Amino acid sequence: MKTSRILIGAMLAATGLLQGLRAQTEPVVQRLEYKEYAPWAGVEGAGCFVQLEMDFLLEGNAAPTETVKEGRSWSECMQGMTQEDRISLLNRGIVNRVLVEKAFGKEYADRSFLMAAACYRDARDAEYRKNVEEMLDVDPDIRIPEYDFYVSGIVVDTGRMFLTYRLEESHYTGGAHPNSSVRYLNFDARGLVTVADLFGEDKLEVLKEVVFKALLSKEGVKTAEELERKSYFPEFFHVSDDFYVKDDSIVFVYSPYEIAAYSQGVVEIPVPFSALEAAGF
Repeated sequence: MKTSRILIGAMLAATGLLQGLRAQTEPVVQRLEYKEYAPWAGVEGAGCFVQLEMDFLLEGNAAPTETVKEGRSWSECMQGMTQEDRISLLNRGIVNRVLVEKAFGKEYADRSFLMAAACYRDARDAEYRKNVEEMLDVDPDIRIPEYDFYVSGIVVDTGRMFLTYRLEESHYTGGAHPNSSVRYLNFDARGLVTVADLFGEDKLEVLKEVVFKALLSKEGVKTAEELERKSYFPEFFHVSDDFYVKDDSIVFVYSPYEIAAYSQGVVEIPVPFSALEAAGF
């Protein structure tokens, strides 16, 4: 796929020409929730809390009624696809499988959401107990912190040619503050779309220059040295595979510590379609 496809798709979606047919029995995007707190008996204040809130296609995820909230129709979340493409993507189970893998890890990819959630909870609890035992071995009187793990995922209605999904994760395992990350996953009829898919592997260096210039402009500076003074790490700069299409731009997204200090938070770099066209995309 090339940028021109994004431009054309965005324009068509804006005029409603790519919304396709609406089936009467389309599957629904549902919010599935899972929460569990596991206190450690005998150790005051010790425990591991896991909370998961994610949008999934209900099909293929056997879930108790109370864990499912009313969702939106599949067609509402994939406005830029034809009916045939939406059903093709659904039937192959691509979206749910990718979401499970990205949220919990590759080892969970073939499991349902609730099974993956239970396994993820067990793994985090085992990790917590191992770390606490090591701390108690060093200092039996040490204050034991609670661990908190939070994963959230939601379909983002951009009205563009992709199903765009925002995945957030945060965890606290002691220290000054929690660690967190945010990812954007984009799907078309063939599955997950990467930056290399969109622009071509051989064009990534050119794209890197375009995105870096957009960052300089966003921050109102002209050099990498000036970026450093704003708590950025120019030497670690790269083109993020986390992006979404908005208005007339592609927005590249970076989690804390990825290209800047924690104080910068999540960094979003909008790159106008016009800048991409000028670079030959």
